[in-house]
Amino acid sequence: MFPRLSPLVLVGALACSGGDLVAIPGSTTRVAPAEASQSATDMTLHIFGDADDCAGELGEKNLSLCLPYMDRASGQVRVAFRTQVDGTAWASALTAGDLMVSHKNQVLPENGGDVRYVVIPHDPEPTSQLYVLLLDVSGSMQNVDRNASRSRMEKVRAALLRDDVADAFFPGGDVQTAVVPLVFSSGEPRPLVPELLINSKKEFKEAIRTKLQVGGGYTHLFRAVKWSASDLMKLEPVQNAIKLRGMAPVIIALTDGFNNEDDLRRDAKDVCGDNAPRLEGLLKFLDELRRGTKITERPNVFTVGLGTKAWPKQSAPDPRAESAALLTVSTTRLCGRYVAERIDGGSLEKKGVDNVSMEWIAQAGGGRSYVRKDTAGLAQAFKDAASTRYKWFELRYQVDPHHLRRKFQTRIRLLSNQSIEASIAFHPSGWIDAPPGTLGKDGWAEPTPVSRTAVLTIPLLGALLALGYLPSARYNVMRALFNRVARPRK
Repeated sequence: MFPRLSPLVLVGALACSGGDLVAIPGSTTRVAPAEASQSATDMTLHIFGDADDCAGELGEKNLSLCLPYMDRASGQVRVAFRTQVDGTAWASALTAGDLMVSHKNQVLPENGGDVRYVVIPHDPEPTSQLYVLLLDVSGSMQNVDRNASRSRMEKVRAALLRDDVADAFFPGGDVQTAVVPLVFSSGEPRPLVPELLINSKKEFKEAIRTKLQVGGGYTHLFRAVKWSASDLMKLEPVQNAIKLRGMAPVIIALTDGFNNEDDLRRDAKDVCGDNAPRLEGLLKFLDELRRGTKITERPNVFTVGLGTKAWPKQSAPDPRAESAALLTVSTTRLCGRYVAERIDGGSLEKKGVDNVSMEWIAQAGGGRSYVRKDTAGLAQAFKDAASTRYKWFELRYQVDPHHLRRKFQTRIRLLSNQSIEASIAFHPSGWIDAPPGTLGKDGWAEPTPVSRTAVLTIPLLGALLALGYLPSARYNVMRALFNRVARPRK
């Protein structure tokens, strides 16, 4: 019963933020202050938690997209976040595949069932980068695949010479970028040009057109990646680019097959299972290297496979579900039933690209992996690896609406480093739902305008006010009709 309860108290109960909780304007939802992990690295995730936080960093025009939001009718949740280094915004290139998202401590699959989530980038920011192109020139790169009109090397060359790819590496303006083209087969990688670094689009195209040729030999992929991420970074021209010119290193490794170190062994031929301990050693090396290197100087490793997947039904461990196995390589996980199959001269060289190794390397190296079979696909992979960095991002996800009835927590974790995460707790109103959002063409809900919110809340508050004044009204009516006041029974 409400008779003894002030209507102002009732209104306050609906709008009050309660303790440290912050009310989201135009909604009946409150959120607790966002929390970020104290990671061992200098990078953190920052979730925007209130209007002041959003407006101070992103401006009023982005306020509606920045504020935390939930739509109970559709089961959708939205938060905005950014990456930071030493407390300062750090532009990143993130996709849904780079994150692990949890709702009520339940990890959401990237794509599956009724659950979905997307990451939307905002405010592109030109970033100085040093691109290391690590290109396989082993003997198999001169092969012409079935239904193809040119060799594998010709496909790579054509992709790199495209204007859109060259523009991705050299965007111009005030942004300083450079490319270090390296080729590898047996032994350590070799620079394509004596200067090591290429600083212009014209020089880049000339080097690719005239100097990129098949060299023969085996495919020492693992050795080439390790050398590029460590020894190359210590060379003076590279050091100057990273430390003096502020270029963030990005390694893009391309191959058409399997790591094959056969020519280093006199008594045996490489089989698929031989690569398991080698790959595990590389993964642990990359993990330790990245953890011990300042974020602004840490190389990110992308892998590009030319051809088709040798293991279309196999993949590296999913960090969302198998974090304990990320750096442990079993022969079965890597090769399936082909553990004892020879790489060179056997069936493996005809199966395609070792996509499992490529995924594992990119995962440990903080990048992404691609397998493409034509020039257009290769070009897109190169452009993705050289992608634009953004100042902040929206995370949008959808779950069963029943999961939004009570308090819940949204947690975001970077898969490239399991210690970097942030979370925010939503406190839905137990009294009333906000008006449902308006679904856009993309299927995501947008907040209902405040004017429509008022249509719902004003009658409700009027009813509450009426309930609060009922005792007084009854008193006055009795007095006017009977010239007396109803007295409570004893």
